[in-house]
Amino acid sequence: MIAEKQKNTNIGVGIGIVLEIIGRVVQAQGGSMVFVGIPIQLIGTGFFVWGCMSYSQGKGYSQWLGLLGLLSCIGLVILMFLPDKYKDGGPPMIGGSSNSGPGVWPPPPSASS
Repeated sequence: MIAEKQKNTNIGVGIGIVLEIIGRVVQAQGGSMVFVGIPIQLIGTGFFVWGCMSYSQGKGYSQWLGLLGLLSCIGLVILMFLPDKYKDGGPPMIGGSSNSGPGVWPPPPSASS
């Protein structure tokens, strides 16, 4: 997984979960506190989805796959089971690996078409 994306994932998912819990606790107070808790939960959901989108990108998939975060923890578990396309910490290189000198990224167009 790409290190920058891993950092964003940890921040987004962590803050998201905390805000969702706080929002739920505030809502449980009842009365007009419901109207305070809902926006807190929505902001938490936004952070959580952003974290899931970073997680998806960090594993080599489209950021839009991170919208599975709208399913909360179930979506995160689905993303966890996707294979990591960047096991060595970066995008695959042609002409060398990320650890052994220069390579070409993105790959040049194929001449066999």
